[in-house]
Amino acid sequence: ICSNRAAQRPAARAIRIAVARQRCLQLMAVRRIRERRRFWQESAIDPTRAASPSGNVHMNRSTHFVAIAASSLAVLASSLASQSLITDLAPSPSGGSGAGITEVVVAGGLGFFSAHGGFGRELYVSDGSTANTRMVKDLGTRSSSNPGASSNPQELTALGNEVLFTAIVEGLGRELWKSDGTAAGTVLVADLNEGTSSSRPEDLQVVGANLVCSATLTGKGRELCLVSGDQIVPIDIQPGSGSSDPTGLTVAAGAAWCLVDDGTHGQELFRVDLASSTATLVRDIGPGEDDGMITQLTPFAWGVVFVADDGSTGTELWRSDGSEAGTVRVVDLAQGAASSEPEGLSVVAGELYFSANTAALGRELYRCSGTAGSVELVADLHAGAASSNPTDVTAFGDGIAFAAADANGRELWRHVRGKSWRIDLSPAAGGSDPHGLVAWGGSLYFAANDGTSGVELWRDDGRSPYRLKDLVPGARGGNPINAVPFGSKLLFAADHANAERKTVLWATDGTPGWTHVVLSLIHI
Repeated sequence: ICSNRAAQRPAARAIRIAVARQRCLQLMAVRRIRERRRFWQESAIDPTRAASPSGNVHMNRSTHFVAIAASSLAVLASSLASQSLITDLAPSPSGGSGAGITEVVVAGGLGFFSAHGGFGRELYVSDGSTANTRMVKDLGTRSSSNPGASSNPQELTALGNEVLFTAIVEGLGRELWKSDGTAAGTVLVADLNEGTSSSRPEDLQVVGANLVCSATLTGKGRELCLVSGDQIVPIDIQPGSGSSDPTGLTVAAGAAWCLVDDGTHGQELFRVDLASSTATLVRDIGPGEDDGMITQLTPFAWGVVFVADDGSTGTELWRSDGSEAGTVRVVDLAQGAASSEPEGLSVVAGELYFSANTAALGRELYRCSGTAGSVELVADLHAGAASSNPTDVTAFGDGIAFAAADANGRELWRHVRGKSWRIDLSPAAGGSDPHGLVAWGGSLYFAANDGTSGVELWRDDGRSPYRLKDLVPGARGGNPINAVPFGSKLLFAADHANAERKTVLWATDGTPGWTHVVLSLIHI
């Protein structure tokens, strides 16, 4: 029996690692969206300053730019009511496939992005004008047998006035590159896995003037790597050719945090001190070789909060300040070996909000200051053991707004000074299902379905929510998504009234008359 268990342990552990890794990838995607949203909220960009198609788009931060997948990159000119195409990178009669722009970041006042423009997928740069939107450098190697070869830039990350990215180049594989927007200034940072094999740098995270990532290093397996200026510092957590396989890199409290397997403790939480280029096991949460099953690493004041399973109290909320003594379970909501499985960790006004599941109350909304004894139930919105499944917790007014369900369906809720109340937007039994909540300009914007007009854009000014505009008349709905503040406007993607045009970019100033199409994301 013991030998069978021993034989099964590696397979079970591999499954747990795969599950944890997938959760980390999902969390990183959410975090990137939040970073881009924070950029627009914090930026002092005035969209009216782009006075003409030949003018510059002025940006005052070297950080993530909104990633808009489009068949051609476009610039917001004179006002958000107008459209100016910078350049058609992949011209075609229908424009159906197009350049396929994905990641876009801003560094040194320039927008960098990956696009397919007739030279395969390469790195492009733009200052917002037609004349200065160009391919930076053709890193791909093409031949008559492979005319569409691409370097396929990925992981674009701003660091100072340069952008770091990974690219595939013949003879090197996928390695780490950097660019200042010029061909001469687009150079290999280092061949981290020497020869033709790829190092595949991933999870690029900026901490001050440094960059930390995971990569497959020559003779060291897959480990952490610190890039400090021209210096490359491997952080070999599992010595030799073994791999610690870092995942879920997160920056908090001036350090990098990640999940790694040091070959002894299973996959656990490590803190990376960039000054000494060392990674330290914070605590062996899963005893022995068992994994701590850690997910949802979230920056919070003095360190991070996260979800973990110590093998005896189930999957619960934890916190860490980077020390072993300061890495503790915050609360055991589902007593004993049962799990409350916290989800949706969100920091709002210095407090942590999350949903958790207990046998007595179902999945409900909780909040805490991150310390033991501070966890409290916000409200049992769906009375008894039924679950309200709260999501989209957003700071609004003197409290929070969120979406949740009770016996009457899923609707918008407010919670202010200890009181919670439901706001009915639809008479239908299932509710209006509000989602994508964004607070901007003193109002709350979100998508919801009133049962008549389909999913449309709504506004709550703190008094009474109303449908801002019927973007697509009739029951089909405009299906607005990904709203982001942009100066004096709010940008969002939604369907066009012409069913053939699908998703387009809209803008609003909060009034129906100035809620309009800005530019098409799919050109017909």
